[in-house]
This record gives sequence, structure tokens and C-alpha cells, in this order.
Amino acid sequence: MITAIALAAPDPGVEAQILAGAAMHGIDIRRRCVDAADLLGACLGAPGLVAVVTAGLPRLSPEIVTRLHDCGSTVIGVALGSDDRAALERLTIDSVINSDENSPELIVSLAQALQSNQGPSGVWNVEAVAQPTERESGRGRLIAVWGPAGAPGRTTTAMLLARALSEHDRTAIIDADTSAPSLALQLGLAEDLSGLIVACRHAETGSLSTRTLASSMSKISDRYFALTGLSQPRRWPEIRPPALTRVLGQVRLDFSYAVVDVGCSLRAADALTPSPTSVADTTLATADVVLAVCHADPLGVARFLGELPELIGFGVPIVAVITKGTERDQARQLIRETASRAGISIPVTDLGIEGR
Repeated sequence: MITAIALAAPDPGVEAQILAGAAMHGIDIRRRCVDAADLLGACLGAPGLVAVVTAGLPRLSPEIVTRLHDCGSTVIGVALGSDDRAALERLTIDSVINSDENSPELIVSLAQALQSNQGPSGVWNVEAVAQPTERESGRGRLIAVWGPAGAPGRTTTAMLLARALSEHDRTAIIDADTSAPSLALQLGLAEDLSGLIVACRHAETGSLSTRTLASSMSKISDRYFALTGLSQPRRWPEIRPPALTRVLGQVRLDFSYAVVDVGCSLRAADALTPSPTSVADTTLATADVVLAVCHADPLGVARFLGELPELIGFGVPIVAVITKGTERDQARQLIRETASRAGISIPVTDLGIEGR
């Protein structure tokens, strides 16, 4: 039987031996990881992957081991002495093998440990998740927050709304801004991984569930959770529209409210060509309502009105939110006139905030 592993062994001797003998002993090394965050990302993106670690792995902690277990990974440690073994056992990993880094028995011991830990693991075999309550089995509300370029207050509006909704019921806030993702920073989360990318990977492998979605999220409070965005804007190709659609569907099942910051991007000229705008397009097309954020100064209103017809084209109810600026009355009038010409009515509210 072939066993797939993620190898996180910074010791050159250990890594070299495992690499040399892996194929002969039925071990498939899917990922070589440089630190614990890299290891966690590999295991979250490939359900059932076994994590093989040494005590010297940077940033390895009990919290990382817990998250590895939560996503269905078995964790096996390689100890090069009594101190290493004690350190690994404190992390509550599944098993520890003792070996000298130059011992030819290292790969044999690892293969035996992998065979003895072949019990049910991974999201395919996790214990049944408790059945949802009547409320949870319904369809949660998906609220997209959009605004044109120029920092009119999209992220601040999304955070204020999500925080308020979480006082009533379970609420998720999602950073789907592909041009300037900043939710993790705004919430004070020291995230090395993009929760949204991890959730999309689960969706693509067929392992997305209530449990794996929860393992991809950051808990802000008992009823408030965050799915953090891209660590770098250039990673937008990792969020493919079909996977994102499944993630949003799972969020609807697990939360009463989902607030999604989609940034300022809108539909590309060629909708069939993948682009940074496809993330916003997918979210806006499936949302229950769009909060369209406007900065009420001449430039902000001009940008808002220039994009409004495109936003109306998604066919989703729109509520305009004026966040800042001095030309509020004029902005309300112009928004209503533009909406009227398009044959729809757009309510306009004044939030009166400052921020991104």
C-alpha cells in the first residue's frame, strides 16, 4: 500500500534518508515543508496526508498539531535522541520513532510506523458531524460588500455589519478582495495561510464539509468567524469559481449570515477567461443582497456611478451605503436617478464612517 506523506524534517540527514528510501518502502512524498505553517497548508489542502516531522521543525507547536488532527492528518515524529522524543511527546502527536540520522533503519522504522497508523483518518472517515438544528439546515443570507476604487470604506463596512449580525446569530466574514485583501490585518489575525484558499482546495478535492470549513476559519468569538483572504494578490488563480461557489454554499449551510468583502473589481470583458474579477463576479452572482459603498465626494460619486450599471447587471438587490464625504445629499440624488433610469429602486443609507 502506498502512503502519502508531507515531510517536514529540516535535519539534512533525516530528510536525505527518507527521500532516498521512500519509493522502495511504499512512501509517496507529496510535499517537502520548510516549517509548520507550510506543513499545515499542505495537509489542509490534501485530506488524509500523513505529517512526518522532527523536533527541530520551525514553529511547530501543540496548536499546529491540533489543527493537523482536526483536518484528518496523522502526525508521526522522528526523534534523534531522548530530548527530541520528550519534545515531540509533549506535542501529543500520534507516534514517535527513535533513530540516528545516519541509521539505515530509519526508513524501515518510518514505514512500520506508517503501517501501524493506517487506521481511519482524513475527512473521508471523520466521526459524523452532529445533525444541524432546524435553523442551521436552512439557507443562510449571503451579503456582498462592494465599492469602487478609492478606499470608500468597504472592509470597514463589512466588519461593522458582520460584528453586528454576530450578536444575533452565527456569522462569517469572508475576504474575497483579490486586489487589496486586508481583513486579517484589520481583525488583528496573524494568519500565515489564506483560509479562503484552503477552503477552495477542500472544495476541489471533494472534502469540503462543516468540519473542514471550520478548520479553514479563524474564530473571532463564539458566533463570529473569519475566512481570511489572499496573502498576496497574485495568488488569485488559486480561487477558482466552481470551488468558490461550493465554499459559499457550505457557508450558507453552516452560518445564518455571511458577509463577503469583494473589493472593487467587477466583471472582465471576457467572462470565460479567468481573471481577478472572477472571484467578485461569482460572489455577486450568488449574493442575496449587495451593499454598494460610496464615498460622497465628486471623484467617489463619479467612480460609483460609473460602475453602478455593471453592478445592476448582476440582478441582485442593491443597497447603497454612503460612508464618508461632504456631498451626501447630491450623492443620494444621483444614485437614485441612475437607478431609476435602469428601472430599479436602490435604497440609500448613510453609515457615516471613516476607513478603508
